[in-house]
Amino acid sequence: MLVEKTQTVPPVSKKKVEDRQAELGKQSGLLTRNLAETILDTPAIRGMQGVIDAQDALIKKLNDLNKILMGNSSMPAAGTIHGEMDAPVKDSWKRAVRHSGAIADKQVTRTNIKGRVARVLFNAPRGKLTKYGVAKRAESGYPWVKTILQRLEGDGIIRGTQVIDFRGLMKWWRLHQPSPKYRDYLMRRPLKALDTKLDYALTSYYAEDKIQGYLFTSSLELHIRESDKRFWHELVMKKGASAGKGDVRLISGDEHVFYGSFMVDGVRLASIPQIMLDLYDLGGAAHEAADMIMEKWEKEATVTEPRPPHYPQ
Repeated sequence: MLVEKTQTVPPVSKKKVEDRQAELGKQSGLLTRNLAETILDTPAIRGMQGVIDAQDALIKKLNDLNKILMGNSSMPAAGTIHGEMDAPVKDSWKRAVRHSGAIADKQVTRTNIKGRVARVLFNAPRGKLTKYGVAKRAESGYPWVKTILQRLEGDGIIRGTQVIDFRGLMKWWRLHQPSPKYRDYLMRRPLKALDTKLDYALTSYYAEDKIQGYLFTSSLELHIRESDKRFWHELVMKKGASAGKGDVRLISGDEHVFYGSFMVDGVRLASIPQIMLDLYDLGGAAHEAADMIMEKWEKEATVTEPRPPHYPQ
């Protein structure tokens, strides 16, 4: 007769649990104190550079705190942790929480502005724009854009507003570009979606086919205005589309994506730098196609004779 053996788990003492909770509470208190100091008490925060650095530090500390909170099932309730904090830390934490939502929004906005600056620089890489001109075309405040340009110059990517490292700028742009929001559809004839008065900018496979012809047009990707999402959904559904993964993708996000767009064969394409960005993100053969366009773009940036408006100015 077989007898099943069971392994006895030694009981955990109440004192050990309480010590663990106290340690976690202490770690949380230290993080929240530093968090509040980052937001409220850093002298440099009054300057634009300080704002950017403080926001980056805040997000890192929030992530660190989240790891502690989410990684321990024996963590005491939030009210218990706050109860173990001294009053200044509790007050600082409350103020930090109130600020966290607004600062998260600022983080997204700042990322969009970085993308806008990259898009403007790529479309005028020969340095003809002033820093104020870049800020105006990026539709952003001059102090903020000036700080971004100074960082890019410090990294050896630009000189003034002239692009000297195209691939470095693209890498920087991809690093700071928010993940796109999109919705997919399946359509028997995808190009029917372009028969509309709604604004769009064609990108990726079909756009690459229009300017280079290296890739097979396997899907139709369109940048659209955030405010037009509902109208686009109604439009493609009326044209016989089915919602779900397919051959049409509607991408919505920062509307600065229309900057530098141009017409070819009766359809509007996103700017060539934007097309490159989207192709790099797809990877594989699309990455190869983007490299080919990049080589041409770098060469065209040194040409002095007049050229079509979608070429670098």
